[in-house]
Amino acid sequence: DIPQKIGWVVRLFSFFIRRSGEFSGSWKVVAHARIYTMTHVKPPSRGRRPALVGALLFALAGISESSRVPPQESIASTPSAPLRTDGRRHSPGPPAPHAASGALSTRAGGTVHLHIHSAIFYGMLLSFNSGFVNGACLSGLLSSDGTKQAAAAVTGAWTNGALGAAAGQWGQFAFNAKCIGSYAGGSLISGLLSPRPEPFAAGPGVAHSFGIGAALLFAAAHLSAKGASATAFLYPAVAACGIQNGVTSALSSNLLRTSHFSGITSDVGTFLGQMLRGNNANKMKMKTFVCLALSFWSGGAVSYHMASKFLGSSLLFSAGLYLLISLGLLMNGDKSEQ
Repeated sequence: DIPQKIGWVVRLFSFFIRRSGEFSGSWKVVAHARIYTMTHVKPPSRGRRPALVGALLFALAGISESSRVPPQESIASTPSAPLRTDGRRHSPGPPAPHAASGALSTRAGGTVHLHIHSAIFYGMLLSFNSGFVNGACLSGLLSSDGTKQAAAAVTGAWTNGALGAAAGQWGQFAFNAKCIGSYAGGSLISGLLSPRPEPFAAGPGVAHSFGIGAALLFAAAHLSAKGASATAFLYPAVAACGIQNGVTSALSSNLLRTSHFSGITSDVGTFLGQMLRGNNANKMKMKTFVCLALSFWSGGAVSYHMASKFLGSSLLFSAGLYLLISLGLLMNGDKSEQ
C-alpha cells in the first residue's frame, strides 16, 4: 500500500525537521503529528484511498474558508537605505528579508514574515523538492511508455513544441503545449491567490497556493499509479512546480528561484567573475544561489532511487511537504489574528 511504501520517505523528512531548528512551535506540532501518524499508525487499505482523497479536498475547502481575513497593515518595516557589504549605504531597493532579531519569523495580520536565514532554509527545502519532482518525471520510470519530461522548467518544451510544429508532428506539439500551459496555469493560480505579494511575507494566499499544489501532486501520484495514460500524471506535476516557482519568485523578488536554474547558473558564473576581479558586492547572493543549486541537484539524485523503488508513489513525498507548508502557514496566521 502507498502509505507503507513512503514510510522511510517520511522519516527522511523528519530528519530535515529535527535538524533545521528553524520551525516555529506550531510547525513542529503539525510536522511531528503527521510523521507519528504515518510511521506508527496502521496504514489504510487500498479500499480507503478514495476516503483519503475526500479528506484532502475537505481540508482544502476549509483552507479557502479561512482565507477570508481582512487585510491589515503590516508591522514589518524595511530600512530606507540598507547597508552594502562594504559598510556604506546605497539607494533604496526592493525590500529585503527581515533582519534577525532573536526570532526567525514575525506574524502580522495573518502573514508570516520570514527573516533571512529562515527564508534561505525554506528556499533550499523547496529547491530540493522541485529537483525531486523534476528528477522523478525526467527518469521515465513514472510513465508506462518511458516518456521523459522536465517538470520544474519548460524551456525544452518550448523548443520541442516548435520542432514538432515545424516537422508536422502535431502529437509532439500538442504534448509540449500542454506542459507549457500547465506550468503557466500553476503560476496563474499563485498570482490570483497573491495578487499583491510583499517580499518575504507569506500570507494566506501562499498557504492556499501550496494547498492546491499538494492536491495536484496527490493527483499526479494517483494518475501515475493508475497507468491509464502515459503522460496524464505529468500535467498536474508541472502545474505544481509552476505554483512553487510563481510563489517563491514573487515573494523573494527573484532572489530565491527554486524551480528553474538556468538563470541561477548564469548568475553564479557572473558573480564568480566579478569576485575574481575584486568585486564582492554579490558574494552573499552567490552563496545563496550555490546552496539552492546544490539542493536542487540533491533532490534529483534522491528522486532516482525513490522513483526506482516506489514509482509514482514517490510524488507523495512532495505532496506531503506542500501540505505541511500550507497547514503551518495557516496555523501561524491564525495565531497572529488572536
